Amino acid sequence: ETGFYNYIKLESEKDDLSKRRIDNLDELLVSISDFAEQKPKASLVDYLHTVQVLTSHDKNEEELAVKLMTIHAAKGLEFDTVFAIGWEDGTVPHSMAIAEGNESEERRLAYVCISRAEHKLFVSRSRFRKTIKKINHEHQKEREPSRFLQEMFLNGD
Repeated sequence: ETGFYNYIKLESEKDDLSKRRIDNLDELLVSISDFAEQKPKASLVDYLHTVQVLTSHDKNEEELAVKLMTIHAAKGLEFDTVFAIGWEDGTVPHSMAIAEGNESEERRLAYVCISRAEHKLFVSRSRFRKTIKKINHEHQKEREPSRFLQEMFLNGD
């Protein structure tokens, strides 16, 4: 009724933060709808109480969980151990950034990724990666190591 959803939806076409907001709103609406189907006579207070209980339960188990996230989502967070995967040219740095000559932003994101590890960092890459060329046609493509790996470990030599 406020128009907030439509406003955020329009903004989501402009930036990633708004896209995440609309995804969160969609998830909230699905959650409310599911709850209403399961408990048609429940009130908003009942829903909020259920969400609060689930959220506090999730937080208790969070320390033992493996978290999968993008480099963007990891900004500002720290973890004991980080596994950074897919460090091949075309992925880190991304092929679009290479084509646009915008490797410096990708290098900064790579630094964000590796600096999330407090104690251990594991960086990996694939020699071959399956890609889909056309619908239902898999293709094995040999991948070069990320140019950032050479910069990190061989000082560019």
